[in-house]
Amino acid sequence: MRPANVSMLLHESTGIQVQQTSATSGNASIRIQGLDGRYTQILKDGFPDFSGFSGGLSILEIPPLDLKQVEIIKGPASTLYGGGAIAGVVNFVSIEPGSENYSKVLFNQSNIGQTNGAIFLSQKFKKIGFTLLATSNFQKAFDVDKDGFSELPKTKDFTISPKLFFYLNEKNRLTISHIFTNGNREGGDMQVLKNKADNFHVYFERNKTVRNSTHVEFENKWNDKNTITARQSINFFSRSIEIPFYRFKGLQKILIQISTISHN
Repeated sequence: MRPANVSMLLHESTGIQVQQTSATSGNASIRIQGLDGRYTQILKDGFPDFSGFSGGLSILEIPPLDLKQVEIIKGPASTLYGGGAIAGVVNFVSIEPGSENYSKVLFNQSNIGQTNGAIFLSQKFKKIGFTLLATSNFQKAFDVDKDGFSELPKTKDFTISPKLFFYLNEKNRLTISHIFTNGNREGGDMQVLKNKADNFHVYFERNKTVRNSTHVEFENKWNDKNTITARQSINFFSRSIEIPFYRFKGLQKILIQISTISHN
């Protein structure tokens, strides 16, 4: 039970499996109807934030503190969401500001060396509103079955996500948001993790990720039944993986523009 992520919530839905993809670094992916995690499109407020990296990252560290609801489509949705949605879609919908101040604070300390802290703030004024999410997670490497290898990796990650809402008039709204995430995970031989490597204790796995995502959304209520929405998203996703005698480093840059008309 980890309050810093959404895996427990997804576990409760039939047809969805949260599968660990690395025994040492704790990375996980979401499988829908048995298909591999790379075929599940993961969205945040309708934006495909994680794109091609979602299948192998610990995206389940998404803190549920700012979530209003989770929308799930089981089955092919490639027509609307691209080739990454062959298995289905998971959309995390965040809370929007209300007229009264709304705040949440989370602090969790576990006997296995895990510390989670997070804060969420939101409020709406006459012409402007805001939400702010900040979270930090720390985990010490932990060997559950005492076999010399970590079941829980040494983890340090930080996320901050401010979001501004501009209420231009009764029909038009502009939203600007940014998400910054920095994560480091290291698992493997406990001797290596304690900086005591030798000829017999050499295995490790290090994952480092940095994500910057900027979103702009303009919404126009054309009439009582139709709404026009224009969205633009710019994403920079850097990831490196290191194991003995092998290193991978990649940078993903994505520009997404979406225009939709919804009928109520």
